[in-house]
Amino acid sequence: MAQLERPKNAKLLEAMVDPEALPSWLSRDVLAYYVEQFQKSGFRGGVSWYRNIVRNIRITPQLETAKIRQPACFIAGAQDDVLKYVPGFVDLMDDWFEDLRGKTLIDNAGHWVQVEQAEKTTSALIEFLRSLR
Repeated sequence: MAQLERPKNAKLLEAMVDPEALPSWLSRDVLAYYVEQFQKSGFRGGVSWYRNIVRNIRITPQLETAKIRQPACFIAGAQDDVLKYVPGFVDLMDDWFEDLRGKTLIDNAGHWVQVEQAEKTTSALIEFLRSLR
């Protein structure tokens, strides 16, 4: 079940599937490292930004219509649920940048596109960097 399809009172992990095997891009050692780090520090920092979205918007009204001026590119995994949070999100971003040089959605990748499809992500970044010449 995708995150947006779950009941509002569902807990985060209820939307997650316990895979029979780890994906090729995640070794048991790396997973153990992440578990150890989160057991030490918790995940408060990782979610605090999201908890403060409404507050951040309220304290920075001058940014509501501001555009990002520097050259930019957008890269995401095509299966990232975040792309579904706002209908038409990828098309909407055209209005948020003065110099958006590309939007790349990488197949067979979700939220960790840089790990799940490292070579394709790197290629998209190099293409963007070459456009800066």
